[in-house]
Amino acid sequence: MKFKNNIKLLILLFIINISFTGYAHSQWTGGVLHSFNGNDGATSKGSLTLFGNTLYGRTSAGGANGEGVIFKVDTDSTGFQVLYNFQTGANNGLGKEPHHDAMLYYNEFLYGTALEGGSSDNGVIYKLNLSGTEYTPIHIFTGGNDDGAQPHSGVIEINSVLYGMTAAGGTHGNGTLYSIDPDGSNFNVLYSFHNSDGDNSHGRLTLGSDGHKLFGMTREGGSQDLGVIFSFDLNNSNYTILHTFAGGSNDGSTTDHGFLTRSNNTLFGMTQLGGSGNTGIIFSIKEDGSDFQIMHSFGSSATDGTSPYGSLQLSNGFLYGTTRTGGDHDHGSVFRINTSGTTYEILYSLKRNTIGEYPIDNVVLNTDGTELYCLAQAGGEFDSSGSNQYGTVFELNTLGIIGISNSSSVVPENFKLSQNFPNPFNPSTIIKFELNRSAFISLKVTNAKGQLVRTLENSFRSSGEYSVKFDAGDLPAGIYFYTLESNAISQTKKLLLLK
Repeated sequence: MKFKNNIKLLILLFIINISFTGYAHSQWTGGVLHSFNGNDGATSKGSLTLFGNTLYGRTSAGGANGEGVIFKVDTDSTGFQVLYNFQTGANNGLGKEPHHDAMLYYNEFLYGTALEGGSSDNGVIYKLNLSGTEYTPIHIFTGGNDDGAQPHSGVIEINSVLYGMTAAGGTHGNGTLYSIDPDGSNFNVLYSFHNSDGDNSHGRLTLGSDGHKLFGMTREGGSQDLGVIFSFDLNNSNYTILHTFAGGSNDGSTTDHGFLTRSNNTLFGMTQLGGSGNTGIIFSIKEDGSDFQIMHSFGSSATDGTSPYGSLQLSNGFLYGTTRTGGDHDHGSVFRINTSGTTYEILYSLKRNTIGEYPIDNVVLNTDGTELYCLAQAGGEFDSSGSNQYGTVFELNTLGIIGISNSSSVVPENFKLSQNFPNPFNPSTIIKFELNRSAFISLKVTNAKGQLVRTLENSFRSSGEYSVKFDAGDLPAGIYFYTLESNAISQTKKLLLLK
């Protein structure tokens, strides 16, 4: 009886570990949509904007002038294009070296900020149409009492007005909270930070549940000089400190370009430092500043992520984010945690020479939360050592959509696509293939008319034997074809869906 109880206890502990601190690497599979090579961008510090089936983003270096680019790439990895090359010079009037966050899509334009350039390297706010033919700075920061400087992150739109923050400038030189119309008119400094109430904000603002309070964080300042969480009321200009970070095992410190994610009247965020291992935390806090709680301390296990720099994205009850380091290879991780804090999972551990390393910003998810897109700051096909800081655009997919596993580490003799089993099938089947060398591959399913119905795999894979689950529950009965392609080699086979 004692032996049986011990077995039950071990099973219970295993379930608890999976539910609360589990690392579900097999649940999501990764693929590279684009590897930067320096000429088309490098050092991708920000995050992506998803519009339709196209992702828009920026790099902080590389491109024609070495000062970063704005680019687009389709979610099926096609259509990569540099839309704009940032210019050199501290007084170029156009801006350069965009850093963090995603661009805002509003009224047929993408709005973003560049950290430097403009006037004396104080940065700019710009807009760009989706075709890349109209790049326009709508505000050039000059610093000083009535302006800001060094905008690290982007803007939000409320009632046709844009709101943002700068890390410097303003009355005390500690940064500003500002508003501006989308055409560049009516720029106003709403609040000038003072070190005692916040300093050096790298983040973006969040609109509260009442529709008139803005919430944000600063990287430094406050009584401990470790940053604060604040609110600013647009109706009466009241600035309120909701929480002062104190560091240590029971608090966080240093919110590096992150913003607060809101669900009803609860705000969620991350800090780069603090927590039990001083490698960052996930926290929650009410809009009135009450009930501050640490939901997770990073570095809680040998393979947990560490040092998160970005923000959280809410989808279907889960908050998704990245860490710059940690994971299986210490190259960063993608994770999720439910809003109650009871379930925390590592979805994917990055690896430098395949999918990239050091993601330092936010993820973006599709509408149903089954596909996730992100930027890696370094690594990828053209940066296997990580020393070039080129980086990648990558995606993750849930097992229910793709599901791929390496069933053998033995190097096969040939490039081979096997017949699916079972065939005919309803509604799912397994497709196996073999790779005799590491390569970028695609595995796609088309209908009898040659129309693409599903991309099962589109990523760099090491040599080995693989199996993919293809779930066709949403497709009509009929004949389909699946094709495996790599380096101008392709093989196609037929499958039959019965319903």
